[in-house]
Amino acid sequence: MPEESVSVIIPHYRNEQFLFQAVESIARQEKVTVSLFVVDDCSGTNLWLKQLKQYRTDPRIHLYTTSKRVGPYRIKNAVLPLIETPFVSFQDADDVSHAHRIYEQLKVLKMKKADIVGTSFTIINSKGEELSRKKMVANANFWLKLGKSFVMLPPSITLFKRVLDALHGFDGTTMVAADTDFIYRAAYIAKMRNTANSYYYYRKHDNSLTMHPLTGIGSLLRNAYFKKILNREKIRKDTARKHLDRQMLIPPPNDVDFDLIPVA
Repeated sequence: MPEESVSVIIPHYRNEQFLFQAVESIARQEKVTVSLFVVDDCSGTNLWLKQLKQYRTDPRIHLYTTSKRVGPYRIKNAVLPLIETPFVSFQDADDVSHAHRIYEQLKVLKMKKADIVGTSFTIINSKGEELSRKKMVANANFWLKLGKSFVMLPPSITLFKRVLDALHGFDGTTMVAADTDFIYRAAYIAKMRNTANSYYYYRKHDNSLTMHPLTGIGSLLRNAYFKKILNREKIRKDTARKHLDRQMLIPPPNDVDFDLIPVA
């Protein structure tokens, strides 16, 4: 397979402890050409830049900061117009990718004629020690139709940029769980698969977005948004039995004005 070009987006907010390892794991991806967008979500400190000192002059890596704190999904929406590669990949700033992750996902994209490919993953702690492994279903579309809600780990996905363009990116009105909303919407127009092997290391720690008491799983904020996601999905499913209006797949755009400021 010829070497493909992939853009990777890593938003972060005060993740200096893990950011270098996350960026390094993308910079060391094998058999693909990566263009990496690292966006600081107005952390109010330059510690993240100190962590990335050795990558400041790497032409593959583009560093930005936001003019105000807006959350990861508004950031991803703002970065999408800057991307020129046919493929896009994501990663959380506290996670780590296997060196073959993106290459193996692109192989599945081509072999299975898929549009979006996630991966099975290994759960690690703050020290990087393995806690457990999660094998994801091969056919995400099939299991989603059967009612299984967790069919892909959103930060692990690699996909055609045209899918993101068709779906207008992410819900720009929320700080949490918009990637889950994206998976539900994508299922209507995209073939979604997962790699059998684990190529992603998902870190569990108390300060992560999914573990923090204000934004994590079980929080009032996340529960309220999940209820909104499920209500939208029920309306789409009811409508799709007759004819799905593609406009129902388009999320609300960014509701906050902000600037992406390049960091030299």
